[in-house]
Amino acid sequence: MAISQESWDVAQAMFEGGASLQEISFKTDIDRSTISKKAKKLGWEKGVNQQLIADEVRVETEKSTLNQQQVEYHDFQVSSQLALIKDIERFSSNAMRKAGELLQVSESGSDFKALVEGVDRISVTNKINERHAKPSQVQQNTQINNEQPRTLDDFYRQE
Repeated sequence: MAISQESWDVAQAMFEGGASLQEISFKTDIDRSTISKKAKKLGWEKGVNQQLIADEVRVETEKSTLNQQQVEYHDFQVSSQLALIKDIERFSSNAMRKAGELLQVSESGSDFKALVEGVDRISVTNKINERHAKPSQVQQNTQINNEQPRTLDDFYRQE
């Protein structure tokens, strides 16, 4: 009998959540060795989601000590930050598409660089990402970049 995709999805979720092969086999009716072979073949990572589960348990435990207004404010803030992340991801995707278009028509790539820096600035400002480099490193990298050829023609002229 073929094993359904739903059973494999449950098996993968349990495997990546840290469940033992015996637990997974009991829940899905899939033989332990079959699960092990499939996990190895597809590159499932044992327990990769355990920390996420532990974090959620901690959050839910802490939320249970809050009053109704605190829970509502917490939920509102979480929703707002998730919406902001989605907006930034959408903006980043659109910006990268535009960057691809700019690369087709720009010789220097400065437009592309400005676009990428803008996306990075937004994500750092909104505390989605941390700054990738300390300001001194940015300045040092800028000095190095200024010494590099700016166009393909400049590059070939150096040779």
